[in-house]
Amino acid sequence: MSQYDKMINSQFITDYSSQLMMRAAAQRTATATTTTTTFYKRNRDSDVIGQNIRIIRIVIEKMDKTTTTTTTTTLVTVTATTTKEKKITENFEKQNKKMTESLRLGSVVDQHQFPDNEEPNILGHGLTGDFAASNNQSTYQKCCLSSLKSKNSADDYHKYNKCKMLLNFEDAPDHLKFNPYIRSGYRTFLSTKLCLQSMFWWTNETINIWSHLVGCLLFIGLTIFDFQLMKLHTELSDQILVVCLLICFCLCMLLSSIYHIFSCKSEEHYELFLSVDYLGISLSLVAIYISSMYYAFWCFTASATYLFTLRLVYSVIVLAMFCLAMAAQIPKLNVSLNAKIAVLFIWAAYGVIPFLHWTIMMGGLENELVRLMVPRVIIMYALCFIAFVIYAAKIPERWLTGKVDFFGHSHNWWHLFILAAFYHWHNTGLVYAEYRINNGCHGPILT
Repeated sequence: MSQYDKMINSQFITDYSSQLMMRAAAQRTATATTTTTTFYKRNRDSDVIGQNIRIIRIVIEKMDKTTTTTTTTTLVTVTATTTKEKKITENFEKQNKKMTESLRLGSVVDQHQFPDNEEPNILGHGLTGDFAASNNQSTYQKCCLSSLKSKNSADDYHKYNKCKMLLNFEDAPDHLKFNPYIRSGYRTFLSTKLCLQSMFWWTNETINIWSHLVGCLLFIGLTIFDFQLMKLHTELSDQILVVCLLICFCLCMLLSSIYHIFSCKSEEHYELFLSVDYLGISLSLVAIYISSMYYAFWCFTASATYLFTLRLVYSVIVLAMFCLAMAAQIPKLNVSLNAKIAVLFIWAAYGVIPFLHWTIMMGGLENELVRLMVPRVIIMYALCFIAFVIYAAKIPERWLTGKVDFFGHSHNWWHLFILAAFYHWHNTGLVYAEYRINNGCHGPILT
């Protein structure tokens, strides 16, 4: 096989039909199109792709010289595939419709099909030549370009396939452009394997991934430690409650990390894992509310009916908000991102109502336990509020555009503040339990 054959084997021939066939004789044009289409419909095995490409070349060479010299042919290179991990397919789009449609040869790269409205190219997806020539081109992109230029062997393609591809904001797909102040470090349209590998790249998601992975490990450790400690001093119901709370915190951290790892896989995966991330947040809110109601009414000696009704009402409201938050994730409802965030914000703010109710029932600030718990609840809400303001206002990248792309941008701070809030709430539960164990129940008797 000649060098030319090796090169053309892994390339797309795009958009030559509409221009080429308008200048060629109608009979030869129809013959070329029919021949090409027939071969690609019958032959999908990688071993015959070279034969099909040679047929296309022969047809082109037989056309008028005046036609072929004015033909504009765009060759877009894609990575070669290995026999174990890759598959080769073809993708035809509306061939032969009024002789104006283009003939395309498609392929699957890293088991991922590029969307129909995007053109894959040398840096992976939707990039322009301007970006390839950018002065800010990273080492990773230079690696891809250098291996692309040779593309003479399977080893070169294997090297290209393993390149770490990072994009600037202008070149990232639209669904990742939710923060215009983050100007670089975007991953895009990676395979599952590369998504996992990208955990160890230095990107604008690295801190987001690892901050909550570390948080997940932290709460796993706390779950084991608290369970062993509480077995000595508390009842089984208390142990179950604390373990469930910490498991929900673990899931929130883990699902958040999963979202940040795989959100770059495709737009569909972005939407899917964003919903998974919201599920984790919702589970943590449910756990916080349920544990709060359990501890708040721990020692009240009012009638069982009254306490049951009170807890039931608050629980139903919390679960209704959980269902509303989950319903907002249904794609068919097409709920905007701002609306989803608003639901979570209102849900979190709702906690002020049962807290004020508890404070009044306890006798206000004259009660020692109220004086102990009020500052801790205020700190909890302050941490969450600061996190939300930083996230919504995109601070500090709003003022330091392009300077905190990889470390220190708003989503990093959001993660750290939420992690701190969860840890603080865990400690608050321990403080409350310790107070009750040491001092008994001195709350007012409800009638």
